[in-house]
Formats: sequence, C-alpha cells, structure tokens
Amino acid sequence: MAKIRLNEQKNYNYSTKLRARVGDINYGGHVGNVELIGLLHQARVDILTQMGFSETNFGNNKTVIIMTDIVVNYIKEIFINEEFVVEINFDNFEDDEFRIYYRILKNGKLTSLGETGMVTIDMTTMKRTAVPKEFLTIVE
Repeated sequence: MAKIRLNEQKNYNYSTKLRARVGDINYGGHVGNVELIGLLHQARVDILTQMGFSETNFGNNKTVIIMTDIVVNYIKEIFINEEFVVEINFDNFEDDEFRIYYRILKNGKLTSLGETGMVTIDMTTMKRTAVPKEFLTIVE
C-alpha cells in the first residue's frame, strides 16, 4: 500500500515545546500514534492561545474551527520525558477552510510531519463561514 508522504514546508512561523508524558507512551515504549495526534492538538491549542485565539473563538467571538482530516508521517520515536518542539504553519486559505502543517523536532531532528484540514463554522448559524479577518491579518 502506498504511503501518503508529507513534505516539509519552507516556513513554520509558530512553535511550542511539549514533553512526552507517561500516558503518551504505548506498549512499544514510545509515543503512540493516537497520542501523537493528541499532542498535535495540544500544540495547536497552545499556539492559538499564544496568538490570542482559540478553537472556539477564532477571532470574532462567533467562529470556531473544526478539523476535517489529518495525516501524520512517523519518522523517529519519542520516548517518555523527552522534550520536543512542534512547529506550525497556517496556509492554503480558501474562503472557509485552510491547512495547518506541523513539524515535530526532537533535539533539532525531524521526528514527524503532520497536516490537518480545518473549516470555519459560524456558531450562530451553524454554517460554514469565511476565515475571520482578525486571524488572517496575523498569519498572512
């Protein structure tokens, strides 16, 4: 079966440090695949918070973001208590959707790449809505 191969982006404009916790470790003794996806979610939340946003307030007090897809390429293992950096780039904005690209580095070496598709929803109408200009002015 063919593997979906992600490519590193030219730029990753935001980053956060995380540490592998005991609950992130699988029976193989390293961070498990499901847990890594959870760590990507944590990194996304941390970075949005640093930027003054959240998944439930994407800049205008009524827009939320929802993940539509995810791909992760696992390259090297991360073990318990190891620190690593998750770098993020927001790109490919198209009206009510965009992509988030993730690069995970441990000791400066690539351990994983990830990519998520996101859509923006107006919680007052429960319909898709344009990415708020409050967010776009910061990331573009």
